[in-house]
Amino acid sequence: MALAVVRRLDGTEPLVDGLLREAGRFFFFLTFLGAAFVLAGFFFLRFAVAKGASPIALIQGGGM
Repeated sequence: MALAVVRRLDGTEPLVDGLLREAGRFFFFLTFLGAAFVLAGFFFLRFAVAKGASPIALIQGGGM
């Protein structure tokens, strides 16, 4: 669905277009935030295993 950005002569834009744009930015941000958490978890698991922890125990909630 393509949304055209329409500006009125006074410089304002329709409310729905503005809300949809802000919602899009928010979900775009959430995508990168989620990716950052996945990468952080991957590196934590990698370095914990390098120190001798069991990856299965870590995933299941066990300690190092």
